Amino acid sequence: MALQPRRAADHQRLVLTASAELSAPLVVEAIGSPVEFLIASREALHDGTAIDDDWGTTAVYVLVGGPEVRLGPGDPVAAYDELLERSPSDEPPGEPDATECLDPHEHTEHWRARFYTGLTRDALRRIAEHDAKPWWSRALLCRQSPPWPYEIGDIGFLEGELHQLLDDAYWLRREGRASREQALLPDREHNLRTGHLPAITAAIRLLGVPLDTRVEVEAMLAEPEEESSGT
Repeated sequence: MALQPRRAADHQRLVLTASAELSAPLVVEAIGSPVEFLIASREALHDGTAIDDDWGTTAVYVLVGGPEVRLGPGDPVAAYDELLERSPSDEPPGEPDATECLDPHEHTEHWRARFYTGLTRDALRRIAEHDAKPWWSRALLCRQSPPWPYEIGDIGFLEGELHQLLDDAYWLRREGRASREQALLPDREHNLRTGHLPAITAAIRLLGVPLDTRVEVEAMLAEPEEESSGT
């Protein structure tokens, strides 16, 4: 009997585990998808005692923050140091084997949140290296369910897709660069696209991040005008 190609589900169910402590991270599991997530505040990640060490694994991640610190995409950490009048600090080094690119993109002046996507072989170490960036307030860590971690090619592909999804969102502003992975086997790419990305997208929505594209926003804004013109 021939197997039918898997298609992405229309809806993704998530199971969320929350501690009684208000500041504790949230652990999220995806139903029917081999992906697990950690949603944590900047403070919880900095403290580290509430996070299991096994999150120090291969992962993709998203940093999210508001418009409080108004610096543009790609500004170096040195600009934050000058703004905050603090001692000089360095940008985190790039991950080995990750090919980065930064395509020009015009964002709305009325953006509501900013984001940064990344990939890493050690999520906890990598997040700690972003302490020099003052604008982000929470993070989403995405790993493949144990015991098998993601390969470097997997997270390269996932970060590229994740970055594109967020970069296309009208109300978001990008910080930093994205990685691109072109060397995946077709079957693995299909599996990641249909079995992993829908779950990651659903977890991003838990962060309260609006993913509406420019076309979707313009269509929503145009609806009241069309209704009023017909009356």
